[in-house]
Parts: sequence; C-alpha cells; structure tokens
Amino acid sequence: MRYCQIVPSLETRHGGPSKSVLGLATALARTPADVDLFATVAGEGWKSCQGTLRIEVFRRDWPLRICPSAGLKRRLADEKASVIHHHSLWLRTLRYAHQSAMRGRVPLVLSPRGMMDPWAWRHHSWRKAIARALLHPGALEDVSGWHATGEDEARSIRELGFRQPICVAPNGVAALSDAEAVNAAEHWRRLVPSASDRPVALFYSRFHQKKRLIELLDLWLEHAPKDWLLLVVGIPEEYTPSSVEAYVMRAGVRRHLPSPALSDRQSVPPSLARGKLWPVDRRGPCERRSGARHRHDPVVRPQQRRRGLVRPMGPICQGP
Repeated sequence: MRYCQIVPSLETRHGGPSKSVLGLATALARTPADVDLFATVAGEGWKSCQGTLRIEVFRRDWPLRICPSAGLKRRLADEKASVIHHHSLWLRTLRYAHQSAMRGRVPLVLSPRGMMDPWAWRHHSWRKAIARALLHPGALEDVSGWHATGEDEARSIRELGFRQPICVAPNGVAALSDAEAVNAAEHWRRLVPSASDRPVALFYSRFHQKKRLIELLDLWLEHAPKDWLLLVVGIPEEYTPSSVEAYVMRAGVRRHLPSPALSDRQSVPPSLARGKLWPVDRRGPCERRSGARHRHDPVVRPQQRRRGLVRPMGPICQGP
C-alpha cells in the first residue's frame, strides 16, 4: 500500500503541521507501507529517501503565498498512491491533491489543521470564499474523509455542513528522553530563574492573532494567580517579541503589574519541559494538549475567563 502525504511546507517557521506531518509520514513508513511526502519551498527543491519514506520538496512558484508549484502538480499527475492525504486549506496544493485523487479514483483525506474552527473560518472570510472557488474548487465537497485532531475540530467540521466520515486523532508527539528533559529544564532554569520555584503556564505557538495570544495576555493580566508564571515561547509572525513585550509593559503600567523580561533566542531546548498548565484556544479543558509532556498536564482555553488564568510576570522568548 502506498500513502501520499502532502503539506504546503516543511519549514518549521510555518508552525506545527510542518513538524507533525513529517512525524506522521515517518511513523507510517515504519509499517508495511510505502510513503510519499510532498511539500513546496521558496527556493530550490530537494529529495530524500529514508527506507520506505520518500520526501520530495518542490520549488514554490509565484505568488508564493498560495503555494503554487508546477513541479508538484506534474509529480502528482503520475502518483500511484492508494490514499492521498492533504494537510491545510486555502492553498493551491489542495487543488493538485484533489485532481490526483479524482484521476486515480482513490480516497482524498483532508486535515484542516484548525482552519475550520469558527474563528479561523470567519477570519478574512471573503478571501476564503475566493480560495474555495478558485484555488481548489470542489475539493471540500469531494473529500472522502476528514482528519480532526480533537473533538472540537470534528464538531466544527460538522457545523459547517460536511457529512463525510471524520477520524479524530491527536497529533503524535515524541516524548523527551530523561536526559533531554533534564537538559531542557536546566536551560530554562538558567534563562528564567523564577521558573525554578513557581508553577509555569506555557504558551507554545506562533505569534499570530489566530492563536489568540493577545486575548491570553489580557486574561492573564486580569485573572492570574499571583504565584504563577506565564512563559510565552514561539515563532514571530504578526507579533514580534518586542511588540508583545511593549503590549504587556503598557498593560503592566496601567494595572501596576511588573513587566516581563525578553530573550531573543532563535534556538533553545524544548520549553515543554517547563509547562504545568497549557492555555489553548480550542481544545476542551479536560483534553490532552498534543504536545503536553504528561497525561495529567492540564490545558485551559482562553474562553474560561473566570477560572483563574493569567498575569505576565514571565519572559517572552523567541524560538522553537
């Protein structure tokens, strides 16, 4: 059996799917199956073969933002996969996956990766309507099945009127080894000394408005237990570490709260070693975050406005 996984980018700066899809393809390749993983990049493409996993990254054409790729289109025209699985919406790569599945009469599986959650669906909805009509027309209607990473995402898909089967499966996460956990914890103790003797709430995501970082900071300022520390770690996009720090400082002055420190670290050990509470934007408060180190690490959504979330006394760190 041959699986074909398609993700617009494998670059870590584009967030979780770039890493989790590679992990999924690698895990599939450990089964009695052949796996093709295709992506695009703004530059020269490349190939890699790791046992039964073949990775091909194709040059991304103009306009880069919607990820067209003549090379990927040609490659998928010849693809002989038993299942084609595309990750994300609103990009041209989904059109190629859709065409390949229809041509080969094989199932098309689609992972929205949060893009069908209510806030994301409404955000720039006119752009999404154009993308649905022009970038990948008919693809959502022809999907054979959906992959949702949580019950909330599955419910969002249903509420939008789609009736195809849905598989709910969290992203797989490789736990840190004991040595990695010790090294990471020691790094963060040096970088954030106050994290050594205080419970830490960890925000670990891209600095983008759809991740609701600003809402989280507002809630933390208003409702945080005084003994808790908020650690914000991620990849700058719409917000930079300095702009987030400036926002918190203005809020801190206004509310007589201390300001955070700032560390512009591009590459640091996993911050997951420090989190005891995981604020997330769409998973239920009792669900496991697909990145939490332990089964009992709690997660809290920003909608829980009166349950004691937040006060940014902690640092804002840039990096993975």
